[in-house]
Amino acid sequence: MEEFYSLYIDFLTPIHKLTAKNKQILLAFLMLRYELSKSITNEALLDEVLMNEDSKAKIKERCDLKGNYLQVAMFTLAQQNVLIKTLSNDSRKKYKYRINPRILPDMQIDDTNVVLQFNFELKCNQITDPSTEQ
Repeated sequence: MEEFYSLYIDFLTPIHKLTAKNKQILLAFLMLRYELSKSITNEALLDEVLMNEDSKAKIKERCDLKGNYLQVAMFTLAQQNVLIKTLSNDSRKKYKYRINPRILPDMQIDDTNVVLQFNFELKCNQITDPSTEQ
């Protein structure tokens, strides 16, 4: 699956224009989300677990990130509409993040195949948050 997600991120490059390091970070998030989705079917809970401190520590280790680089990268990914940043109800954190649903591939997986389906409308060269559209 890692090769699939890597190719998928490269395919989306004209839309999101991520740096190589941010592509690596997005790949780590997508791979971890995929692994978590095998046992967590509730999307809201999946988003919450994906962005908890344990998961972020795994991302930092996988991408060999030091200090607050991951937080800076997440802020950048939010500016590029790859992540969605919202105000947090947690008094310890000002914001919470989740992967923009539009960046998640619509796919079905069986033992030997991955079927990827695209259904999008191009209005501009930017991915938007579907919850803000009117």
